[in-house]
Amino acid sequence: MGRDHPGRFGLFAALPMPDPNAALREIEYAYDTLKADGIGLMTSYATPNGVTWPGDAALAPVFAELNRRKAVVFFHLGRGGSQQLCCGNVVPGVPDVMAETPHEMTRAIMSLLFNGTLSRNPDIKFIFTNAGGTTATLAGRVAVTSKRLGAEFDKLVPNGVDYELKKVFYEVSNGTSPSSLAALAAYVPMSQIVFGTDFPFVSIESTAGGIDDFWAEPQRDLVYRTNAAKLIPRLA
Repeated sequence: MGRDHPGRFGLFAALPMPDPNAALREIEYAYDTLKADGIGLMTSYATPNGVTWPGDAALAPVFAELNRRKAVVFFHLGRGGSQQLCCGNVVPGVPDVMAETPHEMTRAIMSLLFNGTLSRNPDIKFIFTNAGGTTATLAGRVAVTSKRLGAEFDKLVPNGVDYELKKVFYEVSNGTSPSSLAALAAYVPMSQIVFGTDFPFVSIESTAGGIDDFWAEPQRDLVYRTNAAKLIPRLA
């Protein structure tokens, strides 16, 4: 589709995580041969030994290479074994999409934050789907409690929690209710919010309707196109 419609469609390549050596080879192929616009990753990965989160030390070389390439990296929800998420349905009778899906995204972001992946790789443009899960709601709690962690945390996150969480991008699929957008808009600059849909699970009309009801036209334009165009300028 990208070849047939130049300038209209971009390409995000998938990596064979959590194998760092295979992922490094795929990054080279994706950028140098496929001319990819970015990389798509999952929030968690199933392994024989359990679940690997993206901030795992073994994956540090992968993010270092993505940082060197100034990559755009999009995170979607992972899959652990036969479950969609690492933890499955924690509360019996409650579908995982109700509570575990947003918490899965938050866990991945916290993994990247607390292990120093966000701060060590300032040239990666991270995008998190589902409006970052519960991150905007919990950010104040995280920032305050992290001050008790001492010198080791300060070394990993020298600029602080708010700096790291406000510089990444949040894609609003499945997160355009008034309360979700209010939390996100109160925490991050408008420049860090981009459009996305969870179609066919959530209708595009529902997603766009939430955006249209919440923001006036100048701000809507940032979310619908302007912010994303800065991430992939060749499509602008």
